[in-house]
Amino acid sequence: MKKLIITLIAIAIYATNTYAQNLPSAQPVSWVVESTVYQPKINTVKFYDDKSQLIYQETIYGKLDVKKKYVREALNQACEKLYAQRRDIKNANLLGLALSIKQ
Repeated sequence: MKKLIITLIAIAIYATNTYAQNLPSAQPVSWVVESTVYQPKINTVKFYDDKSQLIYQETIYGKLDVKKKYVREALNQACEKLYAQRRDIKNANLLGLALSIKQ
């Protein structure tokens, strides 16, 4: 039973893909993209401030390839917009418009 639980936990950890900025956090806002192997077209993009507190979260229902340069640039621009506004944003659909993802 113990082996089964450990195996299920290991599978759950390996089934989750996580991408983040590869640059040192010189910006006051950083982003992380989370998705799973089982649902690769559902991505959650989270933005954190310099104190590692979640300031904005958006779920993208479409393919989001973080390996592409224009996607990373769009996420970095969204970071800059969030820092410039410096207030809590809810339901702004910030990324869906910036990336123009087919849903």
